[in-house]
Formats: sequence, structure tokens, C-alpha cells
Amino acid sequence: MKFYNIYGRHEEHIVHPIFENINGYFSSMNEQKCQFIVCVMNPEYQDNFTQLKNDIKKCGTIIHGK
Repeated sequence: MKFYNIYGRHEEHIVHPIFENINGYFSSMNEQKCQFIVCVMNPEYQDNFTQLKNDIKKCGTIIHGK
């Protein structure tokens, strides 16, 4: 098993949960060479969790992933 050290800084960004904003955020993070993003979803939008998760996955792995 191989272990890695993770160095980084914490920045909090609030992104309104619509596809255009999520895509723009991932685009911005990609330009900054960000390699790891943690998405914490607000329970206020729990009715749309499935669509929100799909949008995050599409932006994070399909459109802007490597």
C-alpha cells in the first residue's frame, strides 16, 4: 500500500446549485490547477439531490476531469 502526503489550503466557496454555476466553478478551479474538490450539499436542496449529484459528477469527471 502506498501513502501520499496531501498539502493544501482550505477555501470555502458557495455555488448556487444550477448547472451553469457548477460548470463555471469547476472551470475556474480547473484553470487554477485544483486537483481535489469536496462538495458539501445543503439539505435545503434535498429534493434536487439526484440532479445536483449528476451535475457535479458531469462537471467534475466528464467535462473538466482528466
